[in-house]
Amino acid sequence: MEKEFNVTGMVCAGCQQNIQKTVKKMKGVRKVNVNLVSATMTVDFDDRITPQAIIDKVTSIGYGASERTATDASVSN
Repeated sequence: MEKEFNVTGMVCAGCQQNIQKTVKKMKGVRKVNVNLVSATMTVDFDDRITPQAIIDKVTSIGYGASERTATDASVSN
């Protein structure tokens, strides 16, 4: 399953890499792409993990995260 998330609190490429490396280490995550410019993250994961677990992991390292909605996507286009 692939989901997009909004990410807050990133100010540099180091923040981007920190989030990407942390989420990638989670069991069940296959692929992670964090975009600093759009403040989004796309995660491909299996059913061993939930979107909320991904959000909780990002929050635990000092950033904000929420599931991206259809409204979010239309606003950024």
